[in-house]
Amino acid sequence: AVDLVLEQTDSVAERTHGYSPTLVVEVDDVTTRLAAALRHGGELDGGVEHTVDGTAANVRAPDGIMVALFAPPAPLPRGAVAVPPAR
Repeated sequence: AVDLVLEQTDSVAERTHGYSPTLVVEVDDVTTRLAAALRHGGELDGGVEHTVDGTAANVRAPDGIMVALFAPPAPLPRGAVAVPPAR
């Protein structure tokens, strides 16, 4: 199943030339999906971000549409404790 969420914005930046709304897609593996997007003409916009909340990458499709790929973090093994990153 695919959940699609569209949000209206009143932001000036998103109505200005050069910006477009971003479609966020939850994927199982950002690296694999990013490679496929790049093979099909997408361009990485920024880098791949790895955080405690998951992994994300922004891709600009050949037609200019921004697509954000997001993979939530893998579940911890039973009994494991998450340790926040050092600051």
